[in-house]
Amino acid sequence: MRVIESGKLSIQSTASDVLPHAELDQPSGQPCLDSEEFKIVGDLNEAISQERYKDAADLRDKLDKFRAARNLRKFT
Repeated sequence: MRVIESGKLSIQSTASDVLPHAELDQPSGQPCLDSEEFKIVGDLNEAISQERYKDAADLRDKLDKFRAARNLRKFT
């Protein structure tokens, strides 16, 4: 995992078994792509654990597209 800056903690749930989510900021004020990817992966894991396999498949496809677009930006 690559952390860009120290994160601002924002509690997303009060459940005791859920860890707080750290929101990462880019120095330029642009949205952090790592945070966006972590959110998709977290949503994917949640869908799998809840046995929502159609949602999980959709999120997997969204993650694949996100990573492909991110890699394309890296090389252009």
